[in-house]
Amino acid sequence: MATLYVQGKVLELMADVLGSLGGGTPLGAEAPPPDQQRGITARDILMADLANPPSIEDLAVQVGVSHRRLNEIFQAMYGAAPYHCLTQWRLEEARVLLVRGDLSVKEVAHMLGYAHVSSFSHAFTRHFGEAPSRHGEGRSDRKSP
Repeated sequence: MATLYVQGKVLELMADVLGSLGGGTPLGAEAPPPDQQRGITARDILMADLANPPSIEDLAVQVGVSHRRLNEIFQAMYGAAPYHCLTQWRLEEARVLLVRGDLSVKEVAHMLGYAHVSSFSHAFTRHFGEAPSRHGEGRSDRKSP
């Protein structure tokens, strides 16, 4: 996940540099409004480390808005508050990791910041309608190497 994030940031930087060399915004597109850019930046910060996200207050400070305004931006852009989105993104990543099959449910839960496997299992089951141990190849009874 971190590698994908860094690659995305490199591509974003390259697009910005190439756009500035051409004297305008890349590919003729307009720059997003400031609040939309803040929402994108906040999402990138959360996605960079799903297991250890900053507090909502710290995240708001990092993108230069109040806690309340950040919630409003996320609601408008993503349909939910930042930590609701974070939970959804964590669970989507968990599903991908479990389908790959090389990690146990416990390993995936801890990798994504869940202190207790039971909390992870409950959230996963509520989101996907089936237990993580039944999803893909990941199994809760696998031994760690």
